[in-house]
Amino acid sequence: MNSSFGETTAGYPDYSSETDAPFCNRETNHDFGVKLSTFYLLIFTLSVVGNSLVLYILCKFEKLNTVGNIFLLNLVVSDLVFMSGLPFWAVYHHKSSWVFGRAWCKIVGSAYFLGFYSSILFLTLMTFDRYLAVVYAVPSTRLRRRSYALASSAAVWGISLLACIKPFLLYDQAEHYSQGLVCEEVGTSESIDFEDLPDRHRLQDDQQVQDGSSLLGKDEDKEDEIEMEEVGVTT
Repeated sequence: MNSSFGETTAGYPDYSSETDAPFCNRETNHDFGVKLSTFYLLIFTLSVVGNSLVLYILCKFEKLNTVGNIFLLNLVVSDLVFMSGLPFWAVYHHKSSWVFGRAWCKIVGSAYFLGFYSSILFLTLMTFDRYLAVVYAVPSTRLRRRSYALASSAAVWGISLLACIKPFLLYDQAEHYSQGLVCEEVGTSESIDFEDLPDRHRLQDDQQVQDGSSLLGKDEDKEDEIEMEEVGVTT
């Protein structure tokens, strides 16, 4: 008769597969956080240099009263907003804890979505503008003016800001039972309480032990019945 959960009993699967999984190595997680933070800082540096160069060329050598340049200028600003949160996330992953406070958690989380949504909308707007300029070159001449570009850009920023209201409300600083302070969307599930997670894990482990004990008890009863049947046959 098998006496441990790690051994497979006759007719039953290995019930210890869920509890025998190794725990996360904290040193391995820290090494991954260091590599990820380095990658974030590298992307941030390249983005700032590239977008600053485009911004300098636009302001120094180009006219900002054309539709294409106005859209391009807004796209550069959108990319810079999107990348502005990378240094914060780099420090966050390096230290494995959020150290900037609740207000910056909301600001950085909202800036990510603001840059994300506005970049997509400006790329879509520039594609639509190129379509009008090529397919309807003559009829769109009256439409494609500076006022049209400014109004379209304002609409994109307005829509992007409205889309950031939800992340701004949901992103918050929370206390994690093993990681310390975290910055993430904590308002999506009101039932999640990081402080209660150790108790929940302990209750789940107790339930698994009880289930395993009951299954072993059934297995013992089954083996006893088989032994009794064998004794009856021999007699």
